[in-house]
Amino acid sequence: MMTAALAPGAAVFAQATQAEDSVCLNVDPDNLLVAVEASSVIAIGTVHEVPSGSGLVEVEPEAFLKGAATGEPIRPRYREVPGCANATLTDGQRVLVFFGETGGVLAWPTAGRVFWLDDGQAVRGGDGTAGTISENELVHDVRTVTGQYAFPAAEDEEGAGIDWWKTVVPVGIASLALFGVGLYLMRIWHRIDPS
Repeated sequence: MMTAALAPGAAVFAQATQAEDSVCLNVDPDNLLVAVEASSVIAIGTVHEVPSGSGLVEVEPEAFLKGAATGEPIRPRYREVPGCANATLTDGQRVLVFFGETGGVLAWPTAGRVFWLDDGQAVRGGDGTAGTISENELVHDVRTVTGQYAFPAAEDEEGAGIDWWKTVVPVGIASLALFGVGLYLMRIWHRIDPS
């Protein structure tokens, strides 16, 4: 920190190194706070190759643990990151992904940011090197940090809306009543002080 304070170039280098570390992040189930802070979207979903045989994928979300819950498929942008192995996402896989963001677009996750979900177990990057953890336990632990577990709407009609009869009509009636009381009080005041 002393070097960064004394030499401006050191501060820029430190920020670049920190940004690169978050790109090559290996999610540690025992310390999820770092991974949650370094991720823009955390989602559970199924991988689909589009178009078939292209190698490009989209993740059809079934739940969001961080980020806006939309029904739209998540389409990460593929890019090579020096020193990081990209995750292998194959058609039909169920995954829990910690998506990073680059230039406002979700980036293709590195192997350490993906958990393959199969038979109630979560395996990081599909390689088993970090051991397995129960899917329920992993989701619970992430949810504890983010405070979110949101499902995307199945249809547009299920999306965010407003109940007119329970919200708008009562508030409108109360506003009109308040306006009427205000007019009545103004009339009384003008009788007392017509100026």
